[in-house]
Amino acid sequence: MGRGIARDQAGLLTKAASAQDRRRLALTLTPKAEALLARLTAAHLAELRTLEPALTRALGRLRRRGVEA
Repeated sequence: MGRGIARDQAGLLTKAASAQDRRRLALTLTPKAEALLARLTAAHLAELRTLEPALTRALGRLRRRGVEA
């Protein structure tokens, strides 16, 4: 529960009770969370592009050894 409270205070999630089932709670990303996710995604993609040559070489070595990736 503590982490959920921290996320709520950070303004990353909104919560709404389900109209069909009171036991369910719908969580939705806020615009702040959407923007953060977009920035993190871009950063991770850039990192993967940088690492691509090394990853390709490593996978090639594994394939030559007969290990399926």
